[in-house]
Amino acid sequence: MIFIRHSIVTLRLWNFLSEQILFRGKPALLVMADDEFKVERTSTVFFIRLPDKSKAYLKYSVEGDRLNLIETYTPEAYRGKGLAKLMVDKAVEYAVKKGLKIVPLCSYSVYYFIKFGDKRVLLAGEYRDMGDNELEEYYKKRLEHEKGKRSS
Repeated sequence: MIFIRHSIVTLRLWNFLSEQILFRGKPALLVMADDEFKVERTSTVFFIRLPDKSKAYLKYSVEGDRLNLIETYTPEAYRGKGLAKLMVDKAVEYAVKKGLKIVPLCSYSVYYFIKFGDKRVLLAGEYRDMGDNELEEYYKKRLEHEKGKRSS
């Protein structure tokens, strides 16, 4: 038991030091593990409360039998830590529970289904039927659309 606990502490310390050295060339604020963050849900948003009182969120809507994943946002200091994945995981879980098909509208949700191809069966027909190349093209279009919204 002591060895296991020591190994976990050592692993967390190693993760912390690795993050300090490697995270985008800047010191990382903290090391995050999946079990440290709770994804909560309202009628329109999945979100995570962060230690600095800010929130990461995934906006969504339900229309009929479809769960539209509209927009993800993670504060800059927490990007690249897997928070968007945690929220989309929770949205996928919710869709399965409610019998909904997923419509990925934000670029991250499209990326999620590119990366986790086994979950594509949960997508609404027109997205589920896309091949890898089509889904990647759709991802690029969504990125361009989001960049256009930011510059307006």
